[in-house]
Amino acid sequence: AEVIVTELKVSASAFALEVEGLSMSPDILPGDKVIVDPQVTPRPGSFVVAQIDGEPKATLKRYRDRGRDARGPVIELAPTNPDYPT
Repeated sequence: AEVIVTELKVSASAFALEVEGLSMSPDILPGDKVIVDPQVTPRPGSFVVAQIDGEPKATLKRYRDRGRDARGPVIELAPTNPDYPT
């Protein structure tokens, strides 16, 4: 396993992922490594990693809070590349 060294203050459950695809370009590019800390609560505008039901891979997107509806919180996972869908 590769070790990623960071000066960021992260929890013991933090891990790194290597990015594939162009949905977050130009901010984050294929081959970039991102540090994920599942102990941090996302805020609007945060980058988040999520696994969509039934999908084998996780996705990296920007978190957007869209309020609540009858079922509970409504969030949006948005790419930074406008050529990709929300």
